[in-house]
Parts: sequence; structure tokens; C-alpha cells
Amino acid sequence: MVGKRAAAGTGLVALALFCAMLLPAGAGAISGPEIVQRLSQQREANGIPGGLLERPDWSADCAKHNYYGAQTGELRHSEDPSSPYYSAEGDWAAENSVLASGSSWSQGNPWEEAPIHLIQLLAPQLSEMGAAENDNHNCATTWPGYHRPEPTGLTAYSYPGNGVSGVVPTERASESPSVPGDQVGLPQGTATGRYLLAYLAGIDPSDAPDVTATATLSGSGGAVDLRVVDSTNEEIGGYMPQPSAFLIPAQPLTPQTAYQADVKWSMEGAELFDQRFSFTTGYNPGEGIVPIKKRSSRCRGYSRAARSLHRRAVRARLHHRPARSRQIERLARHRTRQAKRCWAKLRSG
Repeated sequence: MVGKRAAAGTGLVALALFCAMLLPAGAGAISGPEIVQRLSQQREANGIPGGLLERPDWSADCAKHNYYGAQTGELRHSEDPSSPYYSAEGDWAAENSVLASGSSWSQGNPWEEAPIHLIQLLAPQLSEMGAAENDNHNCATTWPGYHRPEPTGLTAYSYPGNGVSGVVPTERASESPSVPGDQVGLPQGTATGRYLLAYLAGIDPSDAPDVTATATLSGSGGAVDLRVVDSTNEEIGGYMPQPSAFLIPAQPLTPQTAYQADVKWSMEGAELFDQRFSFTTGYNPGEGIVPIKKRSSRCRGYSRAARSLHRRAVRARLHHRPARSRQIERLARHRTRQAKRCWAKLRSG
């Protein structure tokens, strides 16, 4: 991650090895323009301004720092001038970008579970950027591209956006040296609900550092235990766009459930803006319901087995084997009950 705006170079990095297979240098790499396009699409799909402009010069700088990281084995926000792989351009990219290794945009945003990195990439202010994926490393500039004009009035944005469905219900945030949850009793690696990101735009830049956020989250089961970390936080606020906030459900959310978040933005005790957004969860990767076709095949199997057993019971009676007939009939009734339960569960969804 890029360092604090007041202290570039003292930053965080994404520990992306956990979420992606290592890629050979240059294999399947996504180009800078394509990365910028994919990020624009992700932003637009959630109601955040897109249309990002790719800066080829910044992308080239990122590529140089990726090469430096691959050759030195370091993932850091500066380059050692004494290294034979040092370049001034790569050093600039190191100080002004989010960084990751061992992941690829072909598998999704490398910083999807690195929330401080992600909140920078999705910031409404971002309008231009450079990006590079090479040598098993990723780099994307953030702060230098915060040039989008502020809206004329207060405007709130969120990730996920209002009305979005299929939101992953569980997150295990991972970035170095800490995650926002560390500030509220949810340390790195804790299985929480999906981190929700909230932004307020249109605020005077001189007031932005003093804007705070409080929030609630509710679902079909009632209120959710929610922890809030906003950009006034002394430990990580300097890494966050201002004003912005993390809304962190303390427990994983329930799959296939609608939720509503309410955020109150304030400054010096005076309320500025009420933000509300709703979303629906999906399933965690690798989880989900059994496809209808497979489930119905199982139900039909129970029904066929019951019919076959009934026929066998009848034949046993015809051959004057009453004990065997009663035994088979009991099995047939068991299969009939299984079929009924299976079809009932299928109809109820």
C-alpha cells in the first residue's frame, strides 16, 4: 500500500499470496490499460465514478518497481539506491502505489481482501492511474491520480453499491502490517462479514479530516454487530481517502440475505449527511446450493427406488413369501418418505 500522505514510504503491502496461485514471470499478465479498464468497471458496477484514464508513464514506472521486487525478493514502498535494480521511476511508483505479489487481475482484484488498499483504489476522487502486472507482482498508483472534481453537493458512495447482489458474506482481511479490524478487536485473519466501504464526496478539503462516521447494519435477523473505523482514526486514517469509513460486521453475514446499512456523517458533533445503501449476499467461493438439476435427480432416484421396492414386495407375496414381502415394503415406505422430503425441500428452495 502507498504510505500515509504525510509520510510516503512508511506504507503497507498486500499479502496476496493466500488468494492466488503463483504465476511464472510474464505468464498470463494483464496489461496496464486492461487493469485500468477492469477497475473502472468494478467501480461503475457499484455506483462509483469510473472512466479512469491510464497514464502509460506511471504504468511503466510500476513495471520497473515490479521488476525490482522480483529481483530483490522485496515487497516494499521504496527502492535501495545501491541496488543494481534501482530506478528513480520505480522508487516513485513504490511510494505512490498499492503493491501485491503472487496474484493476478485475471482472478479478480488482487486487493479485494486487503481493505486499506481497496479503499484507495475505489476512492471517488481517483481519475487517472498507472498499473502494471509483471514478474509475479502487481502495482497500481493511487494518490497521484486523485484529480476528479468534487461534486457540487454532498454525495455518498459505497462498496458494495446500493442494490448490488451476490456480495460475498465472509472476509478474512489480510494486509501488512495491520488491517482496520485491528483497531476494533477484529485482528488480521478473523472471519468477519464483508468489509463495507463508505465515502462522502463534495466536502470542503479543509473540513474533510474532521468528518466522522457512525453506522448501523441490519438484516432479516435484526441488527448486526458492526464495528466502524473512519478516516479520523489516528493509526490508519492517514492511509484512507478523506472522508471515508470501514463498516466491519463482527461475524460473517448470512448467505442469500438482504442487508441495509445506515451511515451518519458528522463534523464536530453536527450531522452533515445521512447515507443508506442496501445489498444482498450470495455465497462464499466454493460454497452454495446444490444445482436444481442435481437435487431433482436425487429426488427422482428416491421415487424410482420406492416404486421398484413396491413391485418387489408384490412379487414376494405372489410367491408366498409374506415375511420377505413385509421387509421389502418397509424399505419401500422409507424410500417414499425420503422422496417426499426431498421434493418438499426442493420446492421450498
